[in-house]
Amino acid sequence: MRNIYALVCLAMLLYSCNSDQLDFENANIVLEPTLIAPIVNLELNLGDMVGEIDEIDSDSAGNLLVFYRDLSAIPPLKAIDLLDLPGSFGIPNAFFPLGSVEVEPIDVVETTAISEIGVNWESALYAQVVALDGTSAVFPAFTNEIGGTHSIQAPANFISGNVTTGFFQLELLNQWPIDLQNVDVTLKENGVSLGSFSFASVPAQMSSSSLIPINNLSIGNNFSIEVTAMSSSGSIAAVPVDLADQLVWNLRTTALSISSGNAVLSDQLVFNSSSVVDIALTEEEITLLELLDGELSYDLSSDIPQATILRLTFLESLDSNGDTLVVDINIPKNGIAQGSSNLSSSIFRLDQISAQPYNQFTIQFELLVSNSDGLLEPIASTQNVSGSLSFDGFEFDYVEGFFGTSIEDLTGNDLELDLEFLDRLTGEFYLEDPIIKLLTDNSLGIPIRTNFDLIGTSREGDMVPLNLQPSDIGYPNIGQVGLSIQDQILIDRNTSNIINFLGNIPEVMSFDGSIDINPDGNVGTNFLTNNGRLFLGVEIDMGLNLRVDDLGFTDTLNLGLEVDNDQLNPKTVILHANVDNGFGLDADIKLIMLNASGQAMDSVAFNFMQAGITDADGFVIESTFVENRIELNEAQTESLFNTESLVLSAELNSPQDGAENYVMNVQDFLKIYLAVESKVQINLNGN
Repeated sequence: MRNIYALVCLAMLLYSCNSDQLDFENANIVLEPTLIAPIVNLELNLGDMVGEIDEIDSDSAGNLLVFYRDLSAIPPLKAIDLLDLPGSFGIPNAFFPLGSVEVEPIDVVETTAISEIGVNWESALYAQVVALDGTSAVFPAFTNEIGGTHSIQAPANFISGNVTTGFFQLELLNQWPIDLQNVDVTLKENGVSLGSFSFASVPAQMSSSSLIPINNLSIGNNFSIEVTAMSSSGSIAAVPVDLADQLVWNLRTTALSISSGNAVLSDQLVFNSSSVVDIALTEEEITLLELLDGELSYDLSSDIPQATILRLTFLESLDSNGDTLVVDINIPKNGIAQGSSNLSSSIFRLDQISAQPYNQFTIQFELLVSNSDGLLEPIASTQNVSGSLSFDGFEFDYVEGFFGTSIEDLTGNDLELDLEFLDRLTGEFYLEDPIIKLLTDNSLGIPIRTNFDLIGTSREGDMVPLNLQPSDIGYPNIGQVGLSIQDQILIDRNTSNIINFLGNIPEVMSFDGSIDINPDGNVGTNFLTNNGRLFLGVEIDMGLNLRVDDLGFTDTLNLGLEVDNDQLNPKTVILHANVDNGFGLDADIKLIMLNASGQAMDSVAFNFMQAGITDADGFVIESTFVENRIELNEAQTESLFNTESLVLSAELNSPQDGAENYVMNVQDFLKIYLAVESKVQINLNGN
């Protein structure tokens, strides 16, 4: 405080300048001047006071807002957590029988000369023809002559078989010099008739064919033909007669299928059927599924003696190229096929079966047998391909339908609040119109409703519920696939316990409850994309529209006063505290004097500030000026001149003991003047 007492130095200077007029040599003089020294001269506005506090901002009118924002109050809710596709489903006992199979066509040729046929005619007729052999003559006519039985060479590609269906065709090429009519031929196998062919007319050097069905017969390959009747009108003119002239018989089969036997197989489709596959879901009803990942796994065995292909055609489903989804599984003869086929990016329509237009798709199964390269193979209808077909690892890229009702529990999610400004206050205060916003950023195409409360816990452990009401979260509709909808749920004093909740100054905000998926049931089409998310954030907007009652606020001012008590002996000390207050708050002030160790030595209490004048809406329209004059006692004086720092402790109140509210504005100001007035005793000794 030596600077404070510059007036003392001035008095001593005057003494030295006038010593020739006054005799102080033997005088013992005591001076008691009154000195006034400023301690604090502070001017600030509210914007300066809170400018470095992150949670305080101002609106366009300059009114202060205390806010808090956390855009990830809980871990994001992911689409893949809302719909669990089965890990595996399919056909565990697939069975594809060989059944009746088509064998390679029988195709054999046999020839018979006039001599082989004519020997069976009436002897006179045949003798006449024999007599004409090697000449040109008129060939005699004949009617209903038999031609005998003639063996046909056994086909190399057929030994035997139980024929289920098929046809035998006999083609007759007439190389005789005469036309033939009404030729009847019986086809026999091992002497047993299989049927008869009939040729009404076969002109010379021309051919004709006839067809007979063969159903449900067991046959071998010992074929013969019996000519049971034949006629001819002979010739009018002379023709060359040669007993070696031939009738050419071509025996063929068409679509000959056997259920068992030994033959050569041809390329063919042996099994064609369809099956409905149901995705094993409970409450969910999926109508469209676009895969991000997934595969068809198979474990098949075959006892068919030829290589086969099991072809799966997924009806109303598309592959990654937009074509009908088809999967071919190659199975070796009498072998095993194990493996998988990638179904990524495939699209399944699951709403095409009218009886249940969800969760189901249809597969057409075709079993194709390759030819046996001319090799004879034992064949049985009981031969088959069997095993399991499963769909594994399905992950959706996009999905539509109804995904059921479910509850996502949020209990246990805590949000630590960092409200620095409120942490500096003690006591009770009342926020006039605070707002909490639940901020949502949602790309999940599904109705979601909040069904939780927020519990605020103060640093002292006091817990106050917010008493939230259920609210629906905004979400994209079916025409907004791929978009994220930002929305907010407004919580105010009319819909919650927000006043008491924030008045408790929560340090931790805990979620208690859940969010409900499809809370009203199946009321529309749901959709999800693989990267769909729901982000839930919290914004607290408290404003600074306050009504406070004995709200505590403290701050510390560093202060060092040095006094040489041997020369200056303070007799009285008066503390002047003048305040020009542009805040809308009254205050009772206590100055606490601390020593170098931070221990309180003494204190001074006084009415420090009188609130500025506010209008009906709580805005300050005029500042107030208050002079405070406090005479310190001896102990207080001693403490003041030995203090290292002053603690300013204020109890704040809205005007009328907290009955009125105050809206803080960045322009609100406070001017504080602290000064010490002291009467000191100065001893002047002329010696």
